Amino acid sequence: MRVMTAIERVRAYLRRRPGQIGTLPCWFVVAMLLPTTSAYAALNGLTSVKLNEAATATELLFEFTAEPPVARSFMLERPNRLVLDFPGTLNNVGQSYLPYAIGLIGGVQLVEGGDRTRAVISLTGPVSYETLRRGGNVIALTLAPFGKAATGSAPSARSIENIDFRRGDKGQGLVEIRLTDPQTIVDVNRTGEQVVVEVRETKVPERLERLLDVIDFATPVRTVDAMLRGNDTRIVITSAGDYVQSAYQTNELFTVEIAEPPPPDKAEIPSAEGEKEYTGERLSLNFQNIETRAILQIIADFTGLNIVVSDTVTGNLTLRLKQVPWDHALDIILKTQGLAMRRKDNVILVAPSEEIAAREKLELESKQQIQELAPLVTEIIRLRYASAGDIEKLLSGNAGGGDAAGGDAAAAGEAAATATADTAANTGGLLSARGTAKADERTNSILIQDTEDRLNQIKAVLDQLDIPIRQVMIESRIVIASDTFSKDLGVQFGLGYDHYDPTTNFFTAAGGSVGAGRTWNPVETAAGFNSGTAGQEQFLVDLPVAAATSGIGLAIGSVGKYLLRLELTAAQIDGRSETVASPRVVTADRAPAKISQGIEIPYQSVEGTGANATVSIEFKEAVLELNVTPQITPDNRVIMEIALKKQDPDDTTIPGQIAIATREITSTVLVDNDETLVLGGVYERSLSHAVNKVPFFGDLPVVGNLFKRTAQSDSKNELLVFITPEIIDKIDLARK
Repeated sequence: MRVMTAIERVRAYLRRRPGQIGTLPCWFVVAMLLPTTSAYAALNGLTSVKLNEAATATELLFEFTAEPPVARSFMLERPNRLVLDFPGTLNNVGQSYLPYAIGLIGGVQLVEGGDRTRAVISLTGPVSYETLRRGGNVIALTLAPFGKAATGSAPSARSIENIDFRRGDKGQGLVEIRLTDPQTIVDVNRTGEQVVVEVRETKVPERLERLLDVIDFATPVRTVDAMLRGNDTRIVITSAGDYVQSAYQTNELFTVEIAEPPPPDKAEIPSAEGEKEYTGERLSLNFQNIETRAILQIIADFTGLNIVVSDTVTGNLTLRLKQVPWDHALDIILKTQGLAMRRKDNVILVAPSEEIAAREKLELESKQQIQELAPLVTEIIRLRYASAGDIEKLLSGNAGGGDAAGGDAAAAGEAAATATADTAANTGGLLSARGTAKADERTNSILIQDTEDRLNQIKAVLDQLDIPIRQVMIESRIVIASDTFSKDLGVQFGLGYDHYDPTTNFFTAAGGSVGAGRTWNPVETAAGFNSGTAGQEQFLVDLPVAAATSGIGLAIGSVGKYLLRLELTAAQIDGRSETVASPRVVTADRAPAKISQGIEIPYQSVEGTGANATVSIEFKEAVLELNVTPQITPDNRVIMEIALKKQDPDDTTIPGQIAIATREITSTVLVDNDETLVLGGVYERSLSHAVNKVPFFGDLPVVGNLFKRTAQSDSKNELLVFITPEIIDKIDLARK
């Protein structure tokens, strides 16, 4: 229970009776002080902390005014600290820091808060410890290196007796870990929504190696999972939302407390810039007209940091802060007093803002003067992958005009000379005002002359820039598939000359077999057919297939000397073709690449007219060309700027002339490594159905087929373009 101080009692009275500060009787002040004095007299007191140098192990002796209280202890890591809490005890040592630095101890910090005193012992490493009550009012703390128990117990025998969970009286979740050895080192770390408890060199029984679902307890804790990791035990506490944590130990019982975060007025407060969050341990300050230097000393004692205050820091302030992060309280104090701080490691310098600004300006001017007077150092740096000309432009601040793939040596030398002449200013470059840089293209080296500090910075930058550029293989496939089908049916129907032979009882055609377009001898003699003037067949219906691949002729009767003839013709074409082109190219990251293959078609070009006309032969390209610029992203994907073109000669457009059929795609795509992407495609289909017929007769059922010609065609063409990038970490093109 917290005891109200005398000043707080007086203030409480004045709040109830304002305006009576000058009328307070002496007896009232004495009456207000009496309860406080008696309450404080009832508290125990820590009078001294001594280092027992005669002990075989490192030992601290804590002496009290009365019977020592039961000390609560726990260990911290990074840095290694041992914390002892003495409840109901005041700090009567007269010092807040004891500079003990011997053996395992690096110092003892004493902090009084409320009705307890905390001793924070800085350690040089992990330790085993034991607290024992000696004769009288003394508690002895014995320390031994970790792995060697203070009382001789074997650390391998350490284990966890029990892991329990319960709900606190304020709704907090309490994870209780009962240890067999109170000197066991326990490390508690927070990672997002999890609190990880590492119990060093301690085994967990198999019955306790389990997952506890405690969400029904209505606390911020959702699960508690215990597991064995080598010689350590790990306990992972998962929260159900935002939380604040604390850990403390009483003898063998180590408790991790997970509680709801404080209300918004006590939550982490962003700074005026809206970016910084204060995460320091919370404290309460209630002072009136206190010296600034004194309040800074209180914060130093609370945090254990080293605070150096300038002699120019003066003035008093009044403040009342309740449960505020200490770093936020420090910012408030500094801003209200016009102060500023600079922190390095665990040392904080506090001084007026103008003084710190003037001091930093003086330091910068001093560094600048040293830089101007520092001797110049010359060094030749041999580059492995980068171009010496490009690095020279980068150092002198003229980067951006070079060709990454190389260029004319004379032009590069001229640019290098110009860059070297401008290094007096070195605008935007890495060189100092006195530094110079010159590239040697022959050895791909760069000669740098500058101060040693600036030269070290340049070499650190070159270590990051002079690295091999990753390469990409881009493979594309162009697939052109076509499927054609056509079917034609035609008919010829008419009369032809013929003669009846009674010996064979057949109609025989003069001049050979019956067929369309055959010649006939129209003159008959007693000896048979003669070789008179030949005549051509006459067709009543002449609708043959234009290019017949097959036909059949029939003689279906005669009319006098004329043979009634019928000939059917048909043509059917069914074809499939597939053309595949697969250009591949390897290039560096962000470097353009081009691959091309094809032919040049000659053609005549006429200039002038008449007698002045001149004929020359010119050529037109018909090529397969791939232009690509890849960019490798940090997550190993590839952005590609692609221009793909395929040209083929085509002599079907204009008879006797050659045209060029072009298929081209230009695009920018993002593709995963070694993933194939359909870059584009065109699908064409052409259907046709034509009928040539004799009017009226061609429309007759069944018989009408003798008076018409039908033609059907179905043509399909499809173009597909595939692209596949592959990042080459180790060049191995043989397998390709």
